[in-house]
Amino acid sequence: TISQSEVGVFRFTVTPPNYLGYAFGPFTSEPIGRFYPASYWADLSEAGELGGANTGGANDFTYTGQDTGWLVAPQLEITARNSAGLITENFTQPGFMTLLISHFTIDEPTSDNSATGTDGSPLPVTVTSADGTLTTSGTAGVVLFDLSATDTFNYDRSATAEVAPFLPDLTWVLSDITDADGVNLNSTLNITPASNAQIRFGRLWLEDVYGPETEDLEMPLRSEYFNGSRYLQNTDDFATTWDSSSAVVTPASLSAPGTGTGTVSSGRSDNDGLLLLAPTGVAGTPDTGEATVVYPAPAWLQGDYDGDGSFEDPEGVASFGIYRGHSRRILKREIR
Repeated sequence: TISQSEVGVFRFTVTPPNYLGYAFGPFTSEPIGRFYPASYWADLSEAGELGGANTGGANDFTYTGQDTGWLVAPQLEITARNSAGLITENFTQPGFMTLLISHFTIDEPTSDNSATGTDGSPLPVTVTSADGTLTTSGTAGVVLFDLSATDTFNYDRSATAEVAPFLPDLTWVLSDITDADGVNLNSTLNITPASNAQIRFGRLWLEDVYGPETEDLEMPLRSEYFNGSRYLQNTDDFATTWDSSSAVVTPASLSAPGTGTGTVSSGRSDNDGLLLLAPTGVAGTPDTGEATVVYPAPAWLQGDYDGDGSFEDPEGVASFGIYRGHSRRILKREIR
């Protein structure tokens, strides 16, 4: 009775006992094999960290409905072992390793482990993943599996997802490895990456603006997030951009969008914003009146402004023909 503790191809030499004083052997076999591992064992060499889609402020964050990905992708250490649980060091020698990316089964999270929506259900998440990479390590019999750095995850945006900011709590599961020889994973492995980037339910807000019909107007805008009870200016937002030419102005005979782009600072456009051309520079009449401005915001910054349970683009009103007064005047009152 013999056993072979390593993987590979071997010649076996046997020497039978003498028979009636005569020696038989030794006898050497032809090459036998390939012997392969009994199982694969998986450990975490790097649990990974989820990143934020928006950086630059005091806190990184991602809006609900916005794609983000890995700050650091998880790395798994896969060890080939024999039936006694010992490492088969020949496994990583050229020609003996048959493990492929396609042999891995990783179950992606479909919802958060901790955060719940207003209906009490776990908040759903959509993960889009690409193939990882498989490389040898500096240890014989051990290979490294890295999840793809291009993976993305996105918390589904719905009315029930309008909750206070939270940190993601997601778990990936290495549920199986089955190679061409039928070698399997010894036991499943949970991957719960860290994250310091909040998920925030956001919206974009347009501020009403007014002025004389002879001047262009700039409509300020700001990004906001829901803090659990109300919307606040998102002072950590230095990434949301706008393009004036994308605005839709009604009636078109009163004003038209100008050109110019910008990026919010601390969640505001400050003295900048959507450029609206003065009526005197737009063909048509009248020269005074109110224009409705709708801006096509990204899906994660639409809001339920009318409270009907669905999301729409932000809207503001530009009034032409009103003297706005001196910018340094705080109060004006008529005394009779």
